[in-house]
Amino acid sequence: MRSDFENTLETTLSEYSLAGQFVLIALFAPLLEEAVYRLAVSAPLRLSALGAAGVLGALSFVGGGVSAAVAAAVFASIAVAACVLWAQAHAAGGEATRSLGTDASPPQTWRALVERWWADSPQWPVWCSIAAFGLVHLNNFEVQWSVAAIVSVPLVVSPQLWLGLMFTIARVRYGWWAGVGLHATHNLAVWGFDTALNGGVLA
Repeated sequence: MRSDFENTLETTLSEYSLAGQFVLIALFAPLLEEAVYRLAVSAPLRLSALGAAGVLGALSFVGGGVSAAVAAAVFASIAVAACVLWAQAHAAGGEATRSLGTDASPPQTWRALVERWWADSPQWPVWCSIAAFGLVHLNNFEVQWSVAAIVSVPLVVSPQLWLGLMFTIARVRYGWWAGVGLHATHNLAVWGFDTALNGGVLA
């Protein structure tokens, strides 16, 4: 009986040489994914990191199917929101400078509101980044969507959810490069083990 989830990762990786697989798995993927999903997970909020993550996320999904287009649109929206927050805060800063020496109150900005929410509810950015990291790995599968498949999604991506949690802990406690290093070490260990056992990644 055909599974609702057919893993296509081995087919994709088989198109690369061992050297290409190493670059993709141990270097490119950790750097890109950590930038997209965990670069902005910091306190205080850094709009530059949020905008960069949105741009990189949108670009990484360009040219895919419907689900990739939806993901690209979400990341593009994040990038646009970061730009709008920065621009509005910059304009408000100029207005505040002009109001010095008057009785006018400094203007309230969307950025200030978002930064306050970000500081008061740090669990939401963390859990959203972990969930997004897990769900994006559905792209490793050809999915025959059904009610059963939808119910199975959390189980299918549970390894990536767990890894996302571990990488996020490393990022929050020790810095972004620690998350990149742990991510690369994990990928390299899996790739090396499979290469030694089967003569090629997921062969």
